[in-house]
Amino acid sequence: MKLQLAIAKELVYRFDCAQERRTLAPHELALRRKAKLCSLGLASLQRSIVRQRSRITFLAEGDANTKFFHLQACHRSRKNFISKICVNDLELVQEEEKADAFYNHFDSILGAPGDIFAKVNFDSLQLPTVQDTSLDHCFSELEVWQTILEIPVDKAPGPDGFTGLFYRIAWLVIKTDIMRAFHALWSLDGRSLYLVNQDFLVLLKKKEANLVGDFQPISLIHSFAKFFTKVLARRLAPIMDSLVKPNQGAFIRVVCYMTILRRSS
Repeated sequence: MKLQLAIAKELVYRFDCAQERRTLAPHELALRRKAKLCSLGLASLQRSIVRQRSRITFLAEGDANTKFFHLQACHRSRKNFISKICVNDLELVQEEEKADAFYNHFDSILGAPGDIFAKVNFDSLQLPTVQDTSLDHCFSELEVWQTILEIPVDKAPGPDGFTGLFYRIAWLVIKTDIMRAFHALWSLDGRSLYLVNQDFLVLLKKKEANLVGDFQPISLIHSFAKFFTKVLARRLAPIMDSLVKPNQGAFIRVVCYMTILRRSS
């Protein structure tokens, strides 16, 4: 394949050089077109083979204490390392200085809780109420399992390292503990919720990131906290059309939004 690709590229190169001095004959143009298509196809095939070999190598050696594993780890470490940062026309290279710069920047953006001087009288707003007893009943195992089937299996894990695939595979083993935790939260017993309600604050950087503002923070939340909120959202979804007006349905599921449109028409 490498030899055929080299021959096709050489033919295209020779024809391009000849075309600069004279007009190519029809059969020469046809041969050049054929060689060009051949070179593109072989190049695509070569990329596919290299990609497949890399996957096979990663499956065989990517999770073992091999040279390939250490090369991948070092590459990722070099890629994610922040060598320097500019703050007020100063270039910071020390780890402590960079850490303080990031902390001060995001602490000023996120802010701190303050005193509330204004209050909203919700009774005067005449908000709609829902008389639905299904919102307050105890969580069932079927309801939790149906939510697990809707959770994406390849989302970035949080502090616990668990993804949606873990809940699907290990459900028979962990369902007793999960349901006990759900029943505790349903009975307003959140004494131990802080143990499973943590998150990682990760910085995403641009390709050329030199300033502190070039880094955007995202939160990787604990999987159980996301799991519990998804169960609540799934329970609330069928009645959202009666709570949200049609012009405020940006975050409603498509099914609920279509129901709003039908009722408004």
